[in-house]
Order: sequence, then C-alpha cells, then structure tokens
Amino acid sequence: MRISSQSFSNSVILNLSRNNSKLFDVRNKISLQTRILKPSDDPIASSQLAQLRREQSAISQYQTNIQRLSGNLATQESSIKGCEQQLLAMKDKLQEAMGGTLSVEEISAYGKELESMLEATITLVNTRDEDGRYLYSGTKTGQQPVVFNEESKTWSYQGNDDTASTLVSSGQEIQVTTALAAAFGDDLAMLNTLQDVVTKMQDGTLAPADYFGDMQSAFNAIEKTHGNVGALYTELGGRQNRLSLLKDIHDDNNVVTDTVMRSLTQLDMYEASIELSSLYNATVGAQKSYTKIQQLSLFSLI
Repeated sequence: MRISSQSFSNSVILNLSRNNSKLFDVRNKISLQTRILKPSDDPIASSQLAQLRREQSAISQYQTNIQRLSGNLATQESSIKGCEQQLLAMKDKLQEAMGGTLSVEEISAYGKELESMLEATITLVNTRDEDGRYLYSGTKTGQQPVVFNEESKTWSYQGNDDTASTLVSSGQEIQVTTALAAAFGDDLAMLNTLQDVVTKMQDGTLAPADYFGDMQSAFNAIEKTHGNVGALYTELGGRQNRLSLLKDIHDDNNVVTDTVMRSLTQLDMYEASIELSSLYNATVGAQKSYTKIQQLSLFSLI
C-alpha cells in the first residue's frame, strides 16, 4: 500500500495538533492547580462538583438572608426594648400621680410628662428600617402603623396582621414581622386609655378624684402591655439565637464542602509533571522527525 506525501503530512500534523492540545491542557491544570478543566476529564467527579456548587450557592443565599434578617431583628429588638422601658417609666409615673397628695397643677405637670412618654412610645412603634420601611405594619411596610385621628382624638392601627418570613435553611423559615401594635390591646386600647387620662390630667378644671378610676384602668393597661412587650422582646431573642445557630451550621457546611471540592479537583503535581515532560518530549520528537522526513528526496541520492 502506497502512502502519499500529502497523506503522511496530514497524519503527522493531526498528531502534532493532538499532542499540543494535550500539552496545553496539562499546562493549564498545573497553572490552575486542578485536575478537572472540563467534565470529560472526570465525568463522575464533575457531576459531584456541580452538585456541591449548587449547595454552596444555596448556602451563600441562606447566609445573605440570615445577615439581612439579623440586622432587621436587631433593630426590632432595640425599638421594642425602648418601648418596654418607656412603658415601665409610664407605669411608675402614673403610680406616683395616683398617690392622692398632688395638687391640680402638679397633676397637670405629670400629665405633660406622661404625654411626652406616650409620644416617645408611639415613635418607637412607628420605627423604620434603614430602607425607610416601617417595621411594625405587618406586610404594609410603606404605611405608618400608628396614626392619630384629630377628630376622634384616638390612635388607630393602619397596618395589617399578615406575616412575612425569610428562608434561612433548606425548608426552614424565620419570621421577619413582629406584631408590636397587638401588644397594646384591641384597637390600641392602652394607648387610647392613656391618651384620655393625660388629657384629663392637663385639664385644670377637673379634680384628680373625678377620673381616678380612669387612671387605675390606664395603669392596669400599661402593666399588661408591658408584659406583652417583654414577651415579644424575649421571642425576638429566641429568633436571633436560631439565626446564630444556623449561621454556624452553614459556616461549618461551607468548610466541609470546600474540603470535598478540593479533594475532587486536587492535582497530583508529580504525575502532572511526568505527563507534561512526556508530552513535551513526544511533541518535540515528532516535530524533528517530521522535519527530517520532509527533507528526504530521491534526488539527494543521485
């Protein structure tokens, strides 16, 4: 069988191209310190890597959600703790005013102090996050939760009772919203009861004895609300603890995933160096042989 010069040249060039491609791959693997550049390098390991990368991506999203939610809950904790402190101060102040020894003028001064505390409490209920969204309006985050009606002289809740949660792990969500307004009773009964009392306390025509029963009702309402708000603060702490635990779990899972991925892609530098040397020598040898053969001619023998 005769082999033409053109056929021989094509065969040699094809082999050289294959060797160069393999040489390029090995050099890349050494440069990138990985044994897998494409799925065909190890189909089984590549499939495992794809799954591990999906898990890493999910964990990264969970960690982002946890970080954002933790910041939101920290803001809620701060404002709810402030509410708890204001309620305690109002309860003490109202108890002093109910002592029965104060004059109308002194009662009026107490009324002004209580009204200032009431406004501070409502400001805390109307707290916004760093993006300007109201924290305690349920899912109506663009609506101020507690507003004052000038005609009826009462406070009302403008949010809703819907809840929102954030996915923080596979199949596990943690609630974002907190029903702070509900702690003040139906239709914000505590706020309206206290509002009515502080108005009467600042009315110089009324004797304290005339509305002592209202003061007692306001005191009881504040005491109950203080307990409700304290329970919310404790519950928020529980949510933060869960987030902290999940964050640690995700961090540990990330370490394990990274370790497994490194073990799947780890390159044996000794074997890679031998393969690189072998391919290089084969390529150089083939090039030299091809050059020599190309120089052969029958005319050189005449």
